[in-house]
Amino acid sequence: MYSFKIFPLESYQIEEKIKNFESINKNLFYQIEWLNSLNQNQNKVKDYFYVEIFQQKKFIMVLFFQLENKFNLKMLTWLFMNEINFIIPFMINEYKDIQKDDFVNILNQIFDHFKVDLVFLNKNPILINKETNPISFYKKFSIEKIPIINLSGIDWREFYETKCNAKTRQTDRRKEKLLSQRGDLEFIIAEKAKDREEIFNFTLKNKMLFLKKRGHNPKEFEKIYSKLFNQIKNNSKYICSMLKIENQIISSIIGILDNNCFYYLIPCTSENEFLKYSPGRILLKKQIKWCIKNDIKKIDLGPGEFEYKKQWSNDFDENFSILEPKSFLGNIYFLLYKLKKSFL
Repeated sequence: MYSFKIFPLESYQIEEKIKNFESINKNLFYQIEWLNSLNQNQNKVKDYFYVEIFQQKKFIMVLFFQLENKFNLKMLTWLFMNEINFIIPFMINEYKDIQKDDFVNILNQIFDHFKVDLVFLNKNPILINKETNPISFYKKFSIEKIPIINLSGIDWREFYETKCNAKTRQTDRRKEKLLSQRGDLEFIIAEKAKDREEIFNFTLKNKMLFLKKRGHNPKEFEKIYSKLFNQIKNNSKYICSMLKIENQIISSIIGILDNNCFYYLIPCTSENEFLKYSPGRILLKKQIKWCIKNDIKKIDLGPGEFEYKKQWSNDFDENFSILEPKSFLGNIYFLLYKLKKSFL
């Protein structure tokens, strides 16, 4: 019933090929500005492939993969999997008719074709536009809850009182009042090019300082995101907000607005004298209020088990991973990784 064709993919072809399939359905993170930033900053040689899947000889789907060597293992992963938040296949509408057992069988054939030690496919949403992601038919290794804020029918005051007790609300008011006493406090949604550029520069500078202080090399972040910010500076889908005091940015959020959902992507707060007033929390509160006011139905807070995300979320989506050993070496890694996860 199902068949497939595998094609090698050169770096210079990635943008063109994904553009060809873009009309089927869109992955936010496989759009051109992200691809250009990620593709041109890969510092390791990797092999890229795309796989076309057919049902009764009719094209229904394309998947993008990369082969990489990690921990002396040959590993099959999604294209640019480490750098993006979620990955969905490019599918035509008829994907709803996919037969579970037959589809799992064709995935196994694809995985076996690459002759790897390990298949590791992470960041897969269980649902795509409220329909089952067919990749989820495969055996799941783990499921991660992605905190979201469902804003449908939400009133800010009622939501805030539900999520934060009286003591927390009092602390919020006190900190914002103390901060505003230090100077003119502004919440700005950046629509002008100069404001957006100011936010990008602030984010780059402070994220690099943050990484460096914690012993990480910030160069990779700088390479990817300086190019990304240059690509998106005139793209209205990117919503950039900032909290300023006396015309100085102290916190910012870069997100994407898509299909009535605000994706909270890159928050940033400077570690300076104002940090004690929780400017990041003040900004997120104002961003949520802005979303409610503008009739946005959902905020996706993204992966990561941060306490503040748990506090603000009122629902969750689910991402799953596939971890499938395909060799003796792969099995050893699988068992060690499983053991490590059990202690976390």
